[in-house]
Amino acid sequence: MDFVKQKIILLIILMFDLVLSLFLAEKYPARWLIVIASSSTAFAALSILVYSRRLLFASASSPHAAFLAAGLGILLGYGTGIAPLAWTVIIGLVLVYTLGFMVYRGVDPDDATSLFVSFSTSAGALTVYYVMSKIVSGADISAIIIGDPLLAGPDLVKYSALVALATVILTFLCAPEIVYMGTDPDDAKLSGIRVWLYDLILFTLIGLASVGMVTVVGFVIEHPLLLLPGAVSVLSCRCGSLWTMVASIIIGLSIGVVGLLLAVLLNLSPSGIIGLLLVIVYLAALAFHRSA
Repeated sequence: MDFVKQKIILLIILMFDLVLSLFLAEKYPARWLIVIASSSTAFAALSILVYSRRLLFASASSPHAAFLAAGLGILLGYGTGIAPLAWTVIIGLVLVYTLGFMVYRGVDPDDATSLFVSFSTSAGALTVYYVMSKIVSGADISAIIIGDPLLAGPDLVKYSALVALATVILTFLCAPEIVYMGTDPDDAKLSGIRVWLYDLILFTLIGLASVGMVTVVGFVIEHPLLLLPGAVSVLSCRCGSLWTMVASIIIGLSIGVVGLLLAVLLNLSPSGIIGLLLVIVYLAALAFHRSA
């Protein structure tokens, strides 16, 4: 398929997203659409950066950091009166930065990931169990695990929209350098690129998205949201790096909006449907790529 046809298809999909979004905004509360569209867009933009920078270990680890941070955020928010979301973001960023610093200091990414995931999962399970038994109901904890965007409050709606906007802007501003760093990291350092700075920006965005939006999509579904949109766009798009990034964002947004519609029609978990749709689209893209 040539470049022009691929671009036309992407534009048609984008128009479909807009029409479907208008329908959802008319029929259902607008906040549902905002949090789903924002989280899908942010994760899709991050996905192509993570894929390009070869930071798949970070995308696999950050949801576990979000799980621990969300539990601690509720605990500290209850004890201090400060909004749990603020605590969750602060703690989550510290955890994500810790992982990045370990790798930056020479620890093997696989070893760092194993240690980090083991610690954050174990500590998260203890924290969440304590919070559930002493402070909040099981419904609040289930939102952390499987996500519940339909219960998002005004603060989370604003946060999701701001993170999505910042992620998209920084994706296009930093993408050339990040792609170069992923392709040839040694040459990128020799050419004067501040690798540490771009990695810091990328880890910050991963932390803000995965930790702050954990109650929207749930920490379980964050794995496919961070891993698959970029992989699908790389497999299916042959329009250059810029349009591959655009394709990743459009794919993520489309699946998020369609998943929301199916969820409200079937009365099922939006995050679960979105994750399953991503898997189906990835398998279809892989089959198409191998047959081409």
